[in-house]
Amino acid sequence: MFLHQKHLLKHSVFMLFFSAFLVGCQSTPNTKNMQAKVETRTTKERPLNVVKVSTDGVQDIQWTLTEIRSKKALYFKQFPTLKLNSSSRRVTGHTGCNAIYGTYQYDLSKRTIDLNVKAGFQSCDGALAQEADLASALQDVVRFELKSKQLWFYDRQGNIVIKAKSS
Repeated sequence: MFLHQKHLLKHSVFMLFFSAFLVGCQSTPNTKNMQAKVETRTTKERPLNVVKVSTDGVQDIQWTLTEIRSKKALYFKQFPTLKLNSSSRRVTGHTGCNAIYGTYQYDLSKRTIDLNVKAGFQSCDGALAQEADLASALQDVVRFELKSKQLWFYDRQGNIVIKAKSS
């Protein structure tokens, strides 16, 4: 019995050293093979992701807000922006201080739009008044008009609540 245990121990030690040898060989980089792999990766072409872009002149355009409730839009961390994504019907943008996000319903033929927008909660010195005006203006928007490279948003009374220009 003792001889059988001794044989098993020798066999186990041999397997341990052999395994360590194999692992060591595998972890030693072969720079010639690595170079070939790098070259292969850089020569492969990736398929193009086709992104649907609206041609209506309103959606899929980054709009920089120039006026909010007849007041000049101010720069804080950046100028306020708005973008309507035609494929997802999502609104993204910036108040100047916080990110804007939400959804929208849109009818180009009637020039109507319903925005459901929220903003982040970061505080910027002096930005609170503009953010409050922008938040209420976005909720009041019911109609839009495209004039050259400008987009105007109107409330129910026909007042211009937001003016924007394409970026």
